[in-house]
Amino acid sequence: MIPVVSSVELGMDMATVDYWVSQVRRPVRFADAVRSVADGGNTRFVEIGPGRSLSAAVAQTAPEVLVVPSVRGDVAEEEAVVRAAAELHVSGVDIDWTALLPEAEPVDLPTQAFDRSRYWPRPGNLTDVAGLGQNATNHPLLGAAVGLAGGGVALTGRLCLRTQPWLADHAVRGSVVFPAAGFVELALCAAEQVGCDHLVELTLPTPLPLDQHSRVAVQVLVGPPDADGAREVGVHSRPADTPAADWTQHAVGLLAPGAPPPPPAPPQWPPDGAVEVELGDFYTDLAAGGSVYGPVFQGLRSAWRRGDEHFAEVELPGSARDDGAGYGIHPALLDSVVQAAAFVDGESGRGLLPFSWTGVGLRAAGATVLRVRWAPNAEGVELAAWDPRGTPVFSTAALVLRAASARPAVRSDGLLRLEWTPVDVPTQPAAPVDAWVCLGDDPAVPAEAERVRDLPALLSRDTAPPVVVVPVSGGGDGDPATVRATTTGVLELVHRMLADDRFAGTGVLVLTRGVAQDAGTDLAAAAVWGLVRSVQAEHPGRFVLVDLAPGARLPAELPAGEPQLLIRDDTVLVARLAPLHPVEDGATPWDSEGAVLVTGGVGGLGGLLARRLVERGQRRLVLAGRRGPDAPGATELAADLTERGAEVSVVSCDVADRDAVRALVGSITGLTAVVHAAGVLDDGLVDTLTSDRLDAVLAPKADGAWHLHEATRDLPLAAFVLFSSLAGAMGSPGQANYAAANAYLDALAAHRRAVGLPAVSIGWGPWADLGMNTDRRAGGPGLALIDPDQGMTMFDAAMAADCPHVLALRTTANPDQAGELPPLFHGLFPPRRRAAAADPAADPADLLARLSARPADEREQVLRELVVGHVAAVLGHPDRTAVEPDREFLDMGFDSLLAVRLRNAVADAAGLRLTTTVVFDHPTPVRLARWLHGQLADRIGEQDYGEQAAVAHESGDSVGRMFVEAVREGKPVQALAMLKAVAALRPTFDNPAELPELPAARVLAEGTAEPTLICISSPVFDGGVHQYVNIANHFRGSRRVLALPLPGFGPGESLPATAEVAIRVVAESVLEAGDGGPFVLVGHSSAGVIAAAVAGLLERDWGVRTQGVAMLDTLSLRHSVGERTDYVGMVEQAMDHSDDHEGMNDSTRLLAMALWLNRLSTMVLHPTSAPKLLLRCGTDGELPPEQRELVGPGDLVRPLEADHYSLAKQDADKTAAALESWMVQTLTEPALSTSDQN
Repeated sequence: MIPVVSSVELGMDMATVDYWVSQVRRPVRFADAVRSVADGGNTRFVEIGPGRSLSAAVAQTAPEVLVVPSVRGDVAEEEAVVRAAAELHVSGVDIDWTALLPEAEPVDLPTQAFDRSRYWPRPGNLTDVAGLGQNATNHPLLGAAVGLAGGGVALTGRLCLRTQPWLADHAVRGSVVFPAAGFVELALCAAEQVGCDHLVELTLPTPLPLDQHSRVAVQVLVGPPDADGAREVGVHSRPADTPAADWTQHAVGLLAPGAPPPPPAPPQWPPDGAVEVELGDFYTDLAAGGSVYGPVFQGLRSAWRRGDEHFAEVELPGSARDDGAGYGIHPALLDSVVQAAAFVDGESGRGLLPFSWTGVGLRAAGATVLRVRWAPNAEGVELAAWDPRGTPVFSTAALVLRAASARPAVRSDGLLRLEWTPVDVPTQPAAPVDAWVCLGDDPAVPAEAERVRDLPALLSRDTAPPVVVVPVSGGGDGDPATVRATTTGVLELVHRMLADDRFAGTGVLVLTRGVAQDAGTDLAAAAVWGLVRSVQAEHPGRFVLVDLAPGARLPAELPAGEPQLLIRDDTVLVARLAPLHPVEDGATPWDSEGAVLVTGGVGGLGGLLARRLVERGQRRLVLAGRRGPDAPGATELAADLTERGAEVSVVSCDVADRDAVRALVGSITGLTAVVHAAGVLDDGLVDTLTSDRLDAVLAPKADGAWHLHEATRDLPLAAFVLFSSLAGAMGSPGQANYAAANAYLDALAAHRRAVGLPAVSIGWGPWADLGMNTDRRAGGPGLALIDPDQGMTMFDAAMAADCPHVLALRTTANPDQAGELPPLFHGLFPPRRRAAAADPAADPADLLARLSARPADEREQVLRELVVGHVAAVLGHPDRTAVEPDREFLDMGFDSLLAVRLRNAVADAAGLRLTTTVVFDHPTPVRLARWLHGQLADRIGEQDYGEQAAVAHESGDSVGRMFVEAVREGKPVQALAMLKAVAALRPTFDNPAELPELPAARVLAEGTAEPTLICISSPVFDGGVHQYVNIANHFRGSRRVLALPLPGFGPGESLPATAEVAIRVVAESVLEAGDGGPFVLVGHSSAGVIAAAVAGLLERDWGVRTQGVAMLDTLSLRHSVGERTDYVGMVEQAMDHSDDHEGMNDSTRLLAMALWLNRLSTMVLHPTSAPKLLLRCGTDGELPPEQRELVGPGDLVRPLEADHYSLAKQDADKTAAALESWMVQTLTEPALSTSDQN
């Protein structure tokens, strides 16, 4: 007989009517019942029921017992039961497995599971050059040779300091340079391939610099033989990772058969009459002259002199001896011979390098020790070398030495420029010109287009036009006030166009003059280009930038798919990245004794640059920043630079203040250069961008640059350098303000050049390891992070380039990936023929056709593959196998910007309008694919797939559109009333048990510190688990953070019928999410009320006490009209700050918001003993009455330096730090590091 324990009153007779009346009327004493059972010696509990919320309550009440639910929401019932039995089995319960699994048989447990991922290089044609139609050379530097039609031969190889580190031992003027002796060795290898043994001549016009991070492709081209068998030879290089880069010739010469006989070796060694010359500090003296040789190149052992003749013994150092056999003559050994030839009378021949060789012959290969004789002649130096046995090895009739350039050689790898390329245009416009609408009256716009006065007039139209032309002009003024007015006006237009669903299919042409390619004639409009470029990255296909020459007209026929166009001389040009022409001479042309002003000089990037300048010989630096000497690390940086021999001043200056900049510049004597590296980030999607946030980023970058320009334009500067970003040239999701500021810098550099002033703007790609204020997001996929050493090499190259705007970046893409990159990158790779079997899912019409052709049970799999492929691309995985279809997006690392990228990709592929929350509403690839299948079901099977795909973008949500229109027309009260009326028609539930499953928590962060944070979604149109992602990021690795969605916001979901049901469904979800462990409830805005109500209900009905309740700027208990807070105004603000304009037009979410807010107005807060925290934004004044109800005498109220929306976005770090501080002081141990709280 199974004993039964009552949850009404222990000891009552359950077989009486009175008991069951009490069961209905009296409170459930669940905690007492559990405690009674546990105190009776029972250590294992099994929950039998539709969920597992009671398991969590049991664990809270009796933490010492094992609690096993028999049903789990995330697995099938059969599997859940077997799991429960397994848990009981391993805890010691004797399970009758034959009854549970009658047909199962025992098996041996497997060993550790292996992932079976292969990491070894696969053998095959990639290393078998014969399989590629080439011949192996078996040479360490030249891997393959191929015969050319016409009798020539090409030899190819790659140079890289990571795979050939010995080359780093050869540095001249601070740069690693491929040794001149190496070119001789390459030419001799080529000679052997074509049957020649005589290098008649070889001239070296251009050095080949190398850096730590670049790979250099090398070609040795041998021409066809002439009548005497002689062949021309040349050595060329270009960056290995930039196939479109130009080749640079480093050596040119002539090969021939029939080398002259070598001179005989001296009969004895050292030769008779030769006097030994002391080497002394030979290599130290060379280093002082700028030639720094590492161990591999320090091969000179002894030297002698006899009249005009000189003798030496050179040896390949031990570390390189093993490699010597692979060369004709090892470049390091031959370089030591050259060093000996430059050594005369004890002088090291500082800075002398080979310029040309004549009459070179190689008679023996693989030497490691040589005896050398040299003597001057009319052409230069005659030179011969033998091995220790006197066998001839190498000779040259004449070696000409020249002084090395005083400027270091610099590679231009990674430096690109914007190039404007002509493109074909269609013969017909995409939409009839008479259907276009022009905002204002611009004579360049076709006369057939309709004109409207202003933006309100455009928005008041009954229908949306296919094309809207928006002329933008800053009047040629670069003044900050003009820039503000121009960019703010365009930002407002962008907001209004994106928010109005009617304009979803409208193309917006932003029309400017004198921005691109020209001399920076409209700096304010240039900032607009940067802003719109980021808008394009977030909303592909909606906006196009067009720049006209003065007096030109806008053509009706424009190419599709190109986001930025230039119209010059009736020709349409498109923007492409192109490699910068190789840099011939690379010194920063600054007076080393003059002063260099670096703004942002004590930041990560400014400090890096300051060290580089001192390393290059700069002696006076002025490092400026808003905090000056008080900035973190400023004292240490100044001390380091001073120790290196520099005179350093660290000063406080806000470059956004014109007068402060003038005073600073006026105080510096001998100013020779300015580097403007100041800037801030305030990232967020353009939908949330306000004029204040735009101003905050423009001020230090754009204003500061203009003020520096004004203050120095009458000074004889050698350089005016602006640190810009790739975001300015191509946009970056979430950085419209940053892109605007950097595009302004690029235009200012062009403007200064046009008026005869020095300037260069360097558009940096994403940096690594330089702190929070460096731009790691600009550019998006296909880019690698720039490490500090490589960045400074790029800086040197940019200083040597004669170009006002250069882009410094590292691309990880290859020609096969060109189609996946923005059009801007297409110039870096040769055009590829389109594959016949291109992925049809890239086109909505093709996707619909594919789905229609597949059986119904296979269609969802097609969509799953589509989603997984795009997830892999967004996350940067090499292929889709790295993505687990059942894994949640948040667990994969998705944030709001990645969600936008995935939304854009999937929307384009499926031809659907999707909200930015779609990734969080359908949290795994499997569930998103299933939802997409439902959205496309009505269109599968239609014949006109192209039309079906197109109209998907035109369908609107009437309730959502009416709501938005009413609010925009100044009728927010009526708009909310309409929503509440329609919301009453939505289906509801009276008990959580009616739901198919409780809302499941999403994991936002993992960690071991307790308690867990359980965040409750706000009941607003753009609310959801995603709103806590930024806060959770600061707890990753330290504390577990979960987020709960609210029912009713997803398609087909019902809503709670009463306030009590609303709180109960959240409470049951919290119990499941808590899983018996300690937790804190967190709620932003109105969700804070829900969190407090849930805490009280859990304590009253389940006996479960939460560790605390955190309310993030919760403004009221009931959110009633007549309170101090302007809730109607907040609705308008929410629309302006929302990341999700699609959600604003989604009636499902809007109606759910209206009903939940109705429920809040009647909600009752049951008392809780849990401590509460109320974070108030922007104020620490007296609480208004509607907030006083939320907290009790022992609760904590803290101010937060953020606003109602930024606390979960750009100021999430402050919110996380406040939460952690409160938990540390009130609840438990710390979880955040100190750096996270600063």
